[in-house]
Amino acid sequence: RGDQSRTHSRRYPQGKGEQDVAADRQQLDKINHNHPAMTRRQDISVVPDKMKTITIRIVLAAIVMFLHVGCMDQDPFGLSTRDIKGAYGLEQWEDGSTYYLKGPSALKHQAWGAIEGTVGRIGWSGDIILVWQNDCGSGEGWRIIDTKKEEISSIVSQDRIDQDPNLSKISIFTAVDAWQKLK
Repeated sequence: RGDQSRTHSRRYPQGKGEQDVAADRQQLDKINHNHPAMTRRQDISVVPDKMKTITIRIVLAAIVMFLHVGCMDQDPFGLSTRDIKGAYGLEQWEDGSTYYLKGPSALKHQAWGAIEGTVGRIGWSGDIILVWQNDCGSGEGWRIIDTKKEEISSIVSQDRIDQDPNLSKISIFTAVDAWQKLK
């Protein structure tokens, strides 16, 4: 009982009786009941309904975003292109075995990228890229790209490559091997 009286005396100043304590409690109950931050019993049932609505909206938004991204033929993170030199890069198509040479948008021909076909073989040294263009209706053969001047030659013969000491020393890779080398 000695401990209780000390606790009681700490909470309520001397001279305050039980009626005063009861009046204080009633006053606090009124304040808490009218305070907007306090939750009344009847408001408790509304909270789950609001949470359901919010959850449904979030799930629907996620589904719509997923479907939207799935319908686009885009590569937002650039994982399908690997840089070669300057603005040029080797792009792997969705099938994993077709490759395109990407380049500055001013040099793009139709939807093929920097050259008018797919990449069969490719090599690079310094500012020069040497690429074998597979026939996609425009012919096939070697194309020489000067990355500094952003110029692409017309199709050239193997003899021209062999006769030019700068071009003949370039190591040539299949598109698949070049893709692995460019990691």
